[in-house]
Amino acid sequence: MIVLALLLQTGVAVSATADRTRLAVGEEVVYTLRATTALAGNFRVELPTVAGLEVVERAERLEEAAGERTYQLDLTLRAMEVGSWRFGPVLVFIGSAVETAPDLTLVVVGAAAADPTSNPRLMALIRSLPPPDPGSSATLVTVVSDARLPQGGQLDVLTGAWFSRTLRARLRRPPTLKPPVLAGVWAVPQPAVPGIVATRALGDDVYDLFVSHQVAFPLTPGRLTVPAARLEYAIPVSRRASGDERPEVATSAPVSVEVVPPPEAGRPAGFRGPTAGDVALGYRIVALPAHAGEPLPIDVTVSGIGNLAFWAPPNVTWPPGTRAYLDQTDETPRERGGLLGGTKTFHFLLVSDSAGSIALPALGYDYFDRSGGGYQSAAAAGLVIPVLPGKSRLVGREVPPLVAASRVPAWLPGLRPGRAWWSVAAAVPLLVLIGAAVGRRVRGRSRPTPVRQRVDGVAALESLVSRLVPEADRGHGDLLERSLRRAGLPRPQATEAARLKLELDRLRFTPGDSTGVAGLGRQAADLVGGLPASVRRRAGLLLLLLVVLPVSAQRESPEALYRDGAYRPAAAAFEAAAAADPERWALWYHGAAARYLAGEDAAAAALLTRALELAPRAGSARSLWSALERQYEPLHQVRPRRGPSGLELGIASLGAWWIAVAVALRWWRRPRVRWAAVTLGLLGLVAAWSADRPRAERAFVGSATRLRRSPHGLSPDEGGVPALTRVVVIRRQGDWALVADRVGNRGWVPETGLAPIDRVN
Repeated sequence: MIVLALLLQTGVAVSATADRTRLAVGEEVVYTLRATTALAGNFRVELPTVAGLEVVERAERLEEAAGERTYQLDLTLRAMEVGSWRFGPVLVFIGSAVETAPDLTLVVVGAAAADPTSNPRLMALIRSLPPPDPGSSATLVTVVSDARLPQGGQLDVLTGAWFSRTLRARLRRPPTLKPPVLAGVWAVPQPAVPGIVATRALGDDVYDLFVSHQVAFPLTPGRLTVPAARLEYAIPVSRRASGDERPEVATSAPVSVEVVPPPEAGRPAGFRGPTAGDVALGYRIVALPAHAGEPLPIDVTVSGIGNLAFWAPPNVTWPPGTRAYLDQTDETPRERGGLLGGTKTFHFLLVSDSAGSIALPALGYDYFDRSGGGYQSAAAAGLVIPVLPGKSRLVGREVPPLVAASRVPAWLPGLRPGRAWWSVAAAVPLLVLIGAAVGRRVRGRSRPTPVRQRVDGVAALESLVSRLVPEADRGHGDLLERSLRRAGLPRPQATEAARLKLELDRLRFTPGDSTGVAGLGRQAADLVGGLPASVRRRAGLLLLLLVVLPVSAQRESPEALYRDGAYRPAAAAFEAAAAADPERWALWYHGAAARYLAGEDAAAAALLTRALELAPRAGSARSLWSALERQYEPLHQVRPRRGPSGLELGIASLGAWWIAVAVALRWWRRPRVRWAAVTLGLLGLVAAWSADRPRAERAFVGSATRLRRSPHGLSPDEGGVPALTRVVVIRRQGDWALVADRVGNRGWVPETGLAPIDRVN
């Protein structure tokens, strides 16, 4: 009672609070102690030793106001062990006076997310740790799950630190455990194992066990060395709260692991699978029904045990008439008995060219079995997916009109800047003028008469009638003759052609009667050969008058396919014609119109760019470009210029150069005029060459695409570009292309998602 009375007369008010009283192992709590007094003297606090709590950080401050002093101590405590822990008594000394802070009780519960008992592999490693060395302050040991494992298998590394509880209570800050730094492995971060894992009493001291768990997958075969771990701590050399400390370091012994490559025996051809276990494979259709010309999301899932990052996409042979793009890849990690694994989903976009059905093939996925030591293959059955006609969003598009695709003379494109004829004309203008004069004489001569003995008269007559006469009128003599006369045939030739056509039809459909066909064929050849040239050109018979009509010419024309609504076959035919005659802008425009109506807008933009570079002021092509611009914002930034084409620049620069040379020759004795003319002519040539110089390979991005840092689907994301962004192709590697857009975004994209401009796909 006397001591209590003396304490009450000290004039010190002490309070203690905590920001919470219930926490999990590994979590932290802030303990605050405040002491207010008017007494003089230094403040000093003695803290209790609590096994389940550890001081992480300590902060002190002193304030004076109105003749009183207020001392505040903030402690950050970490929960180390499950239990109900009383933090007290805490003694506060002010000079010769002493006061006791109120006790606080903190309840520490288990941390389920990092509970080591749920991981049998981790628990086995903890049990394999040797006991602490008696009399030592700290013992550090590193153990591994396997001394020998296959390449790509899971390796668990455990670093255990036995630390003296008596010494730990004296430390001003907790010790630092630095686990080994592994090289040549794929490391997977693991949650920290908080708190004290185990406790063991040796002699007069008690040792607490702290562990660090690491998971790695070796990348290369050979010997893998797990380096030493470090435990760093500082021992105070005085009782003061802030004073000198003696640093100490404990290290563990290195550990060697043998990494074995997969065996060659039984290795499947072209094997690139991972080291895994219990692998399952399957399709997953996200949304049905499918529609022709529109992307259908199809997921291919691979699940099992192993490192998901090592799992490559399955090799899928997509059925003919379809196109597939790998959109993105998702990973869903899952742990099974301490072994990492989960499900990896490859999201594909499949586009069918036509309605009907798609037969997805059966899948196989080879892998090296980590437990059995042999090669295995997971399988998935194929699927049949019905495909409906395309949705009406493309039907509502206005059909662009076709234009006349006049043929460009073969020599004319050579006058573009940098081409052969342009260079010759620029170097030798006088010879070019003489050659042009000679060329006009040659072109004025009459053309030789076509060789008629090779004409197939029956085929020529059939082609004439099929091109000039409607099908409904071909079986009636008077209607057939009237149609031929309207097409431009004189009356005698129209009457004779109608008679020959009806007679040939009679012989063709009369069983066993083939007499007279040869004679009728000769008559038909003479008839067609005597027709006016304008009629033969309209009927497309100029080729027939030179050689026998080939079978391929009887196929349906791309224009007819376009008019019938078969837009994809028409586009392919137009593109083939444009590749054979690349200077005819109308062919590029026709291909763009067909791709536009088929819903392939990126390919349409690429073909339309080619058309507008050849004919910058073509109204039909400009109208189609405006229709695409209304749907895709990136096209506004790359609208083709309306200035002169490259051919026009070449001709204009050559004309100016010729005039300049003529002026220089005419006024040769006036140097100023001579050199001014030559200089202006050369500047025109250089300007034309610079405006039409070769460009880097360009392409349009078919859909919104993510840019990858390196050419594979698992690479980190470097941003994205919207649909129909024009990019420059820097280089290619496999099925990937390194591209850059006009604002500096750069990355790898799948090459199948690009619509090239400068080459026909």
